[in-house]
Amino acid sequence: MQEASGHFDGSGAEVNLRIVLVQPGEAEYHALLAEAGDCEQNTLGMSVTGHNHVDDFADASGLIKRSVPTPTTEDPYYSPRFQTSIQETRELSIEQEDSDTADFKVYSDGSGFEGGIGAAAVLYKKGQALPVRQLKAYLGPTSRHNTYKGEAVGGILALWLICITLGTALKRISLYIDNQAIIKASTKPKATSGQYLIRNFANEANDIGPRLSIRWISSHDDVKGNECTDKLAKEAATGRASRRADLPPSLRRTLPTSASAKNQDHMEHLKQQWKTLWLTSPRRPRIDQIDDTFPFPGY
Repeated sequence: MQEASGHFDGSGAEVNLRIVLVQPGEAEYHALLAEAGDCEQNTLGMSVTGHNHVDDFADASGLIKRSVPTPTTEDPYYSPRFQTSIQETRELSIEQEDSDTADFKVYSDGSGFEGGIGAAAVLYKKGQALPVRQLKAYLGPTSRHNTYKGEAVGGILALWLICITLGTALKRISLYIDNQAIIKASTKPKATSGQYLIRNFANEANDIGPRLSIRWISSHDDVKGNECTDKLAKEAATGRASRRADLPPSLRRTLPTSASAKNQDHMEHLKQQWKTLWLTSPRRPRIDQIDDTFPFPGY
């Protein structure tokens, strides 16, 4: 049932309509439910304005399509307590990281490597060249998970490092992530694949509060912390990960399969199946005489 305004009855008075979808049938079985005071009531106590012809509400389908909102987990009053920063260029992001005077810097990353998805995080203390702590998590094969989930898990690992490291309380902390989509989603979560991880990440970041700044850093540009985390994430993707007991509680269990990863894996399977069939097809030699690049990359 959907509500719609801007409609008028026979006398010209505006009524707020409630549209009900019913099974296809004769016109008399369709009705627009109205809140007008002079309408008749049906046996269910609803105010009903009858329509004798289907043409009377031909626009209802278009109205409904425009009225149905996209499902979302977004709280209209949600305002993150942590700070975020996404520089306009790669160079500016590197300059920002180089001039950062935060007491602690944390780097996170997710990676798809050799058929697996891994995530990692590394924490550095100001004035120390070597990392204080690091964590790695193996999510599973690429047939069940994707890199986006790996990036989100990397962010959760980074926040866990902040929570379990002595001396981080009341200190300024910068978290560097090389994925802008994760940062944007953390401030305005949507109902898309893997958003339960984003919601977890945002909640943990809110608990740390304004002293935490989540920043985008350009990847593969010789930023020491980012390069170190990228290497560890690849190790995690091959199964060389931290003990489950060392991970955040939410990551100590097997994560649900990603629908998008499953669909992508299925499509790859279909492509390989088609390729096998095509290589043994009697039509292949004839097509090769015309163009041996089939299936054609262009049109």
